[in-house]
Formats: sequence, C-alpha cells, structure tokens
Amino acid sequence: MTVEIDGDTGGARAALEGLPAVRNVQVTGKTLRITVEHGDRILIEVTRALDAGGSRWSR
Repeated sequence: MTVEIDGDTGGARAALEGLPAVRNVQVTGKTLRITVEHGDRILIEVTRALDAGGSRWSR
C-alpha cells in the first residue's frame, strides 16, 4: 500500500508502526510505502491511524 502525506511523514510513520499488522513503513519524500498483513482487512485501521495522527493524505 502506498500513500502520499501532506505534512509530517514522521508522525504518520509513527502512527502506522503502532499497528500490529504493519510490518514495515518506508518513507521517500512525502510518500509512505506500507507493508501489512491482510491488506484488505487493515485498510480502515491504516486510515484511522493516519487521521488520528493528524496527517492529511491521499492514496
């Protein structure tokens, strides 16, 4: 899964790394590449974590 962040990528990365199903988060500029288990089931959790972390993002 790949998302683009408008703002602090460090905060977004920290929010995502707290999720149990997230295996890896790579940051390149404003783009986060997220490796997860069961991507079809965790999308809502990823969305909520980014929103809770105050990140504006697009997929």
